[in-house]
Amino acid sequence: MTSAALAPFYSFALLALALHLVWSHFAQVLAGGLLATALLAVTTLTCMGVGRLLLKWLLVTHLSESERTLVGGTLGIGLLSQLIFVLAAAGLLKPVAVFALITVLWVSGYTEIREVVLSLRSNRALLGDRPAWTLGLGGLLALSFWTAWTPPHQYDALVYHLELPSLYVRHGGLTTPDYLPFAHFPQNSEMLFSFALLFGSDVLAQLFSWLAMALSVWWLFEMGRREEPLSTAMLACVLLASHTAVMLLSGAAYVETFVMLWLTATVFCFLRWREASVSGESRGWLILAGVFAGLGVGTKYTAALCPAFLTLYMLARRSSRREIVAFAATAAIVGCPWLIKNWIATGNPVFPFLYKQLPYWGPGPGLEIAERYFKFFGEYAPVPGRLIQDLAAFPYLAAIGSTRFGGGADVLGDLGWAPAVALLPAALLAAVRNRELRRVLLYCAAHAAVWYSTAVVLRFLVVLLPLYYLVAAAGLQAVWDPMSTRGRVILGAALSAFLVLNLGLFMHVQSLLSSWGVLVAAEPREVYLSRRLEYFPCARWARENLDKKARILLVGESRGYYLEQEHVPTAAMAPNKFVAWSDEAASSAELNARFIKEGLTHILVAPREFARIQGYGTLNFTDKGWRNWEGLEPNLAKPVYKAQGCALMELAR
Repeated sequence: MTSAALAPFYSFALLALALHLVWSHFAQVLAGGLLATALLAVTTLTCMGVGRLLLKWLLVTHLSESERTLVGGTLGIGLLSQLIFVLAAAGLLKPVAVFALITVLWVSGYTEIREVVLSLRSNRALLGDRPAWTLGLGGLLALSFWTAWTPPHQYDALVYHLELPSLYVRHGGLTTPDYLPFAHFPQNSEMLFSFALLFGSDVLAQLFSWLAMALSVWWLFEMGRREEPLSTAMLACVLLASHTAVMLLSGAAYVETFVMLWLTATVFCFLRWREASVSGESRGWLILAGVFAGLGVGTKYTAALCPAFLTLYMLARRSSRREIVAFAATAAIVGCPWLIKNWIATGNPVFPFLYKQLPYWGPGPGLEIAERYFKFFGEYAPVPGRLIQDLAAFPYLAAIGSTRFGGGADVLGDLGWAPAVALLPAALLAAVRNRELRRVLLYCAAHAAVWYSTAVVLRFLVVLLPLYYLVAAAGLQAVWDPMSTRGRVILGAALSAFLVLNLGLFMHVQSLLSSWGVLVAAEPREVYLSRRLEYFPCARWARENLDKKARILLVGESRGYYLEQEHVPTAAMAPNKFVAWSDEAASSAELNARFIKEGLTHILVAPREFARIQGYGTLNFTDKGWRNWEGLEPNLAKPVYKAQGCALMELAR
């Protein structure tokens, strides 16, 4: 046999050896990430195939193959979230049912899979003409994707974005814990997280957030190059993908990237409807805009601003009644499942909003919970009498990442705003020169005005960035084109400095979170989580040693996600029953008996978190209650495991 004939076999052997060695050294970190990546790829292909079929049914026309896959994929992801909700509402949120669902969707869209794969290559030549832009954008997306492999540790993710899906998975359907006001929020994204947890991968939940961000970038590219030169669309994509808050949120199990996707898709489909209305083939685009608007409402209440403003626009332009009804009704139908669920569970379809005006018949002290929730965000609300001063200071404070607009768990959204602030003059220039871009910027301004008049948390404003950066990039292009070489060098240096700044902030945050060790397999997942979360060693011990039927009271800790047993976390925004029981009990023995009566078997205490949450006013014992509480240990609450930041105790029976 000749050397030429042996070469392929030798090459294959080298590849197999290399992969084996990589796996042997990095299996611990690669296993979870690769499993999540494979599941994401299969799910995304399935959704794209089904979505492309739905586009044919909706008679959406004038689409390139790449656009058809993008729009279809976005539609398919939304469909999957709705179908998971149906299973959860019916009490069928089981692995067998979800596997059957994804199998049916795969079979349904199988005929489109080949076209999906081919369409992903359709822009290859176009992007190849601009290798620097393509490599830069690809590198940013890859970096965000890689850091999404970090084990979930963000506060809100562990309090409810993953905690609620884990409860749904454990119960096989929807359930409403009385200690979480967030249980009544719209949860399309949490349905996708439930899907991920059913397949045993919380990293997949984070990759869904990344997917929503990546699809937003793709929408920006496809729709941007219809309005502006390709270089403008690429610049807008790079600005979005390098925004520090976007990079951080795309690697966390949060909802902002999903709201960003639905809002971006809604506005761009609405613009395509306006463009196609001349030819009389526009209704499909209008229906699509309504679908995406409804998916946004089913993800976060504030996303309702988008269909509200677009409906007002249609009324102002005197669109036909049929068109207005088609858009508004579609958005309402797609967005209403969670509102109906809330009405059934609480009597208020938008709880905790309008809690003073609408009835409440749900579990727990709902009105007090709602009041505490809005009081919590009151620290970010505009200060009466300081509107002019605060507006004047806002651009600078946003640019430097001030925690005035989101501290604690909200700090992820504070970083990377300097380019957005600095490019406001460019955005205004583009709005003056282009009517469609002017409409986009006016929508951003209207949305931002409502945002600023309520809770000024920058994380909630991230959803506007794709639209805003398209307008800003168009303005930069208008400035760039007539410039001399020297001027272009200066402008290019400024933009590069902003890019370095945002990337530097992202790297700095990852270093503060100590993520690099677990990402390069220098640190196991369990060790990383033990460093990041003081209660995790106790949760891990409970998972490995306690009966699965145990029921654990978390004292001082709200992040119950990593406990596999039933548990009752400490609430920062709701009254804690164990405090009232301590106050009511005549003795420590009576308090212990009350705990047993309520089905509790163990207590997990996190002292430092207890001290922090005391500031919220939900852990205020009376003197007698505190004596009863302290009197439990060691005889009535026997320590079974202690770590540096937590203790786990078994209640005496």
